[in-house]
Amino acid sequence: MFALLGGALIGAAGSLLFLTHGRIAGISGVLGSLLPPVARDRDWRLAFIGGLLAAGLVGGLVSPSLSERPCARCPW
Repeated sequence: MFALLGGALIGAAGSLLFLTHGRIAGISGVLGSLLPPVARDRDWRLAFIGGLLAAGLVGGLVSPSLSERPCARCPW
């Protein structure tokens, strides 16, 4: 159920970015455009990266079990 909710949130965020800025929410393009030479539309890119980091931090604080490894012998 959490995977469905997470997928829906990612889809909604990607759709909102596309509808409001006409951009695809690809992390490599967003992050790559922050490197020199700096893009003119830097503010939303920084907000996007900040939101990704904040969501991971909040998720880890709210439910630490989500970041645990599923099995001790798994190589990943």
